[in-house]
Amino acid sequence: MNIAWPCVHKLALLSLLCWLNIALAATQPELPAVELTPAEKAEVQRLVLPIPESWAGDFEGMRERRLIRVLVPYSKTFFELDRGRQRGLSYELGKGLEAWLNKTQPYARKSMQWRVMFIPTARNELMSKLNEGVGDIAAGGLTVTQGRLENMDFADPFAVNIPEILVTAPGTKALEKLEDLSGLAITVRASSSYYEHLQALNAAFKAKGIAPIELKAADENLESEDLMQMVNAGLLKATVVDRYLARIWAPLYTDMQIHEAIVLHGNSEFAWAIRKGSPQLKSQLAEFVKPTRSAPPSATALKTNTSPTAANGYSTPPLKHN
Repeated sequence: MNIAWPCVHKLALLSLLCWLNIALAATQPELPAVELTPAEKAEVQRLVLPIPESWAGDFEGMRERRLIRVLVPYSKTFFELDRGRQRGLSYELGKGLEAWLNKTQPYARKSMQWRVMFIPTARNELMSKLNEGVGDIAAGGLTVTQGRLENMDFADPFAVNIPEILVTAPGTKALEKLEDLSGLAITVRASSSYYEHLQALNAAFKAKGIAPIELKAADENLESEDLMQMVNAGLLKATVVDRYLARIWAPLYTDMQIHEAIVLHGNSEFAWAIRKGSPQLKSQLAEFVKPTRSAPPSATALKTNTSPTAANGYSTPPLKHN
């Protein structure tokens, strides 16, 4: 039975909100049932099968293969596998794309269906793996930046005007303006848009004769929520994240200080990355994004800042720093 695309989004959003309520309301939340549905079992089986051989092409080639591969960093916010269940904002959007393709681009034979495959990938390998043809889309809350546009293209954004803000450890002195970041140790992934924007800020500081930020590169396996957890525990001095991520995790990491007035970059765009020279795929994704701009699962989280996703149905305990 075909399900209308808006309904798919509503159901996905309701599912995510249910997880959020469980994480917030229960001190000892129930864990998801171990028993998987046949569809979930099939998805898990595909995860453990060998990754398809590298292939680089456009949408018509994907149609022939009946497959779109999405590269996703492992993250409690965007994608994770918890006892056989795939979850997260990137997963919900990817499944939404699968449903949309099967409705709008059906095959003549009903037995033939589009499939979206998720391939966990380190963040610092998303660009190279995408261009090598390991995947067709790179997801995971990616921000469009000039540096990234030199090596990849982006689909139309799911959300725009997303601010990148500062988050600091408990007891940090008051910060009122960007110049107050001079000399502060800030830890972010070198592959992130935050790193690129902090480098630009340091260049501006240098031009003004201001001491630079102490910019530290985090392990590429650490997600923004991991860095916030470490900042919350006082293990790191500061980090930079998208504002929606800070608000999502604030109810769990209650000791970190969120500085919404300290905006490193104010007009970021959340979008999927694709290979350059893929006009057919870009056109299809523009159509997919168009009706979802009002309420896809991830864009809704970006715009309404619903709290804590922990998209795993139960909360991660904060680190303790003795």
